[in-house]
Amino acid sequence: MLNFRRIIKSQKGFTLVELMVVVIIIGILAAIALPNFYKQADKAKVGRAKAELAQIRSALVVYKSEKNDLPDEGTDFQNLLSDSGFNSQLTDPWGKQYYYRKSGAGGSALFAVYSYGSDGIAGGNDDVIANVYGVFSGKNANNTNPDIFNINQ
Repeated sequence: MLNFRRIIKSQKGFTLVELMVVVIIIGILAAIALPNFYKQADKAKVGRAKAELAQIRSALVVYKSEKNDLPDEGTDFQNLLSDSGFNSQLTDPWGKQYYYRKSGAGGSALFAVYSYGSDGIAGGNDDVIANVYGVFSGKNANNTNPDIFNINQ
């Protein structure tokens, strides 16, 4: 019996209070880290959308230089995507379709390919657009559209 009491007294361990303090500290660190993680995930999605739109923009520029016009909206654009190695039903990182608009014809034709971003609504700070001027995201996306493209419709 004496040996059992000595073993119990000699054992070291953490008290419940010490364990609770550690759990609280871990909780606070997680509360700080998770929002930063989600922001990075959103930035990665915007980056992916910009990269895909840059590739689509390049395909449109090549198409225009070869044919002196742009593909029409709909089937012609879907065919261009397929011919360029894209899935013709390509979706943005948020699972929604990319939109394509063409204005004009021949050498003066203009285009815009865009994603409405995470909220799926035209005009916010999360839109991503590719047009004849480049690829833009956020507030810059809405400020670079030529007047002929009202993507909010």
